[in-house]
Amino acid sequence: MITLESLKNKIEYAIGVDLGGTFIKSAIIDSKGEIIKAGKIEAFAKKGPEKVVGQIEKAINNLLTGFDNKISGIGIGAPGIVTNGIVKYPPNFKRWKEVNLKKIIHDKFNFETEVDNDAKCAGLAELLFGYGKKYKNFIFLT
Repeated sequence: MITLESLKNKIEYAIGVDLGGTFIKSAIIDSKGEIIKAGKIEAFAKKGPEKVVGQIEKAINNLLTGFDNKISGIGIGAPGIVTNGIVKYPPNFKRWKEVNLKKIIHDKFNFETEVDNDAKCAGLAELLFGYGKKYKNFIFLT
């Protein structure tokens, strides 16, 4: 698993993907949480999981184009229930039952890949890089 502790102080890069019912937002970030390159494309959630996965792959490829630094991994925040990288029946996504998004993206790009619930990912990001980092106790609601 990619962690801030494992990165220590050296600068490395990761790709973050926010899977939404309308748009897929994506970015390359550094180990300090700074956005290096970002993108936003339509999700096509009503067209089924194959189309959505294709859009995620397109978003990642768009970020990688012209980026020559090493990518440590890919993290994806997805709506609904996510267990072991499997996205289960996300709201607003047609014909989507259980999709092993972690395996699909890992197999396609050969980067360490993590997939979790989008609200959980947002809370963790806020804790590590946002307003939450300055507090002993922190709660994130969405």
